Amino acid sequence: MDLKLNLELKEPLTRLCNDPKTTIVVLSGSDRAVLVEHVFEYFTERTRQSHFELSETSLIRNYKYANVEFERLQARDML
Repeated sequence: MDLKLNLELKEPLTRLCNDPKTTIVVLSGSDRAVLVEHVFEYFTERTRQSHFELSETSLIRNYKYANVEFERLQARDML
């Protein structure tokens, strides 16, 4: 999968990801099946006690029972 990120966004997004009080939400114009589902599957497989839910209008990654510190690292990797 070839994802493109505007280089001007890299530094501000990195700062946001490093802030433990910040939650990052990824929105994209790409088709859900092309982008989000594959990304969520990858990170769900890496995180015990997490799962994702696919609905008609959204895809939700649930990790409330996962290890908080590990999930924080996963969230950074996901970005």
